[in-house]
Amino acid sequence: MLSAYDMDINSTNWLSAPTNRQAFWQVDRVLSVARVAGDPGAAIPLEPKPMPKAALTLSAKNGGSAGIDAFLDTTHADAFIVLHKGKISHEWYTPGRSSNDKHIIFSVTKSVVGSLTGILVGQGRIDPEKLVSHYVPELHGSAFGDVRVREVLDMTVSLEFEEAYLDLNSIFGRYRQSTGWSGPDSDATSPGMHKVLASIPRGRDAHGSVFSYLSPNSDVLGWVCEKAAEAPLSSLISDLIWKPLGAESDAYITVDRFGAPRAAGGFGCTLRDMARFGECMRNDGRRHDNKIIPKAWVDDIAAGVNHETWERSDMADWMPGGGYRNQWWLTNNANHAYFAAGIYGQWIYIDPVHEVVIAKQSARPVGPATREEFQYELRIFQEIASSTSAYFER
Repeated sequence: MLSAYDMDINSTNWLSAPTNRQAFWQVDRVLSVARVAGDPGAAIPLEPKPMPKAALTLSAKNGGSAGIDAFLDTTHADAFIVLHKGKISHEWYTPGRSSNDKHIIFSVTKSVVGSLTGILVGQGRIDPEKLVSHYVPELHGSAFGDVRVREVLDMTVSLEFEEAYLDLNSIFGRYRQSTGWSGPDSDATSPGMHKVLASIPRGRDAHGSVFSYLSPNSDVLGWVCEKAAEAPLSSLISDLIWKPLGAESDAYITVDRFGAPRAAGGFGCTLRDMARFGECMRNDGRRHDNKIIPKAWVDDIAAGVNHETWERSDMADWMPGGGYRNQWWLTNNANHAYFAAGIYGQWIYIDPVHEVVIAKQSARPVGPATREEFQYELRIFQEIASSTSAYFER
C-alpha cells in the first residue's frame, strides 16, 4: 500500500477517481514496470519562446469564449505544453507537479509502439504484409493467426471484443486483469496477457474491412516487435527512440506478472519528453541531426489511410472524414493534423502546417470521453495551433 498525500493508492483503486488524480503520477510505484532508459547526459534542451496567455482566446465548452486556464480546468488537465517550431510557447502543471514528474499516457503508448514498428520495418525486421503468426507462432490458430501486421497497425482486425472500460466482468475486464492492472488478488491468478490475447474470439467481419479500435491489437503489435527484434519492448523503445530522441528522463512501461509489456497503454514519461516525441514526428522522424523514425513511415501515416474502413466504423461520426494509420489518428483537416490519444485525456496533437505540437496529460474522473468531449478537445487544439502560429508569424 502506497500513501500519496492523504490517500492510499494501490493496484485496485488507481484507475478510479479521486485516487487517479495522484496515482497517474506514480504508476511506476503502484504497478510492475520495466524501465525505458533515457540518456540524461545527451538530453536535447527545449528552448523557451513564451507567448502571453491572453493570445490564446479559445471556444468555451458551452459557447462563447474562454482562456486556456478554463480549458485546462474543464478537461481535468494535469500538465500541458505547446511547442512552436520546437520551442516552448506555453507550459503548465497542476500545483505540486513539475517537468520532472512522470505521468502514464495510456493509449498514446499505441502511437509510440506504432512508430517503433516503423523503425523495425525500415531495418527490414518486420514486413507489414506478413502474417502476425509469422513473427509470433504462439498466435497460430487464434483470431490473430491469419491477420497481417498491416491490419493490426491500422486496427482493422475482426475480433469478438468490445472496449467496455466500465464493465469489469466483460471480456475486456478479463483482458485488463491479465495486464496486471486490476489488483493483487486477480493479478496473481491471471494466465497472463499473452494467453488472453490468444483466446479472444474472431469477429464476424473479414479482417481488413472495418476500422475497430481494439486495444489487444496494440499489445499484439508490441509482441511482434519483441519477437522480430529479439529484445524486450522496453529496451527497443529505449535504444531506438528514447535515447536518440534526446529525452531528459527515463520512462517506463507496465508489465504483467510474466513480464509482458502493455503496449496498448502502459507507457509513462515526463510531459516534455512526450512533446519531444511529437516534435520528432512533426520533423519527419528527425530530432535535430538524429534520424529516428523513417520519413517514409511518417509520410505513410497521412498518405496510406483507408477511408472506406473508417466510414464503416462506429467512429465515423466522431471525426467525419478522419482515419487511423500506423496507430495514429488522422483529422484530415486543412492542416493535415494527426494525433495520439489516451482514455483519460492524454494527447499528442501535431499540426504540420502551423508547426505546432501540443502534449497534454490528464486525469478525467471517468475514463472514456463522450463524442462531445472528444470533439471539443480537438477543436481547442486546432484553435491553439492556429493562434500560436498567428502570434509568432505576425
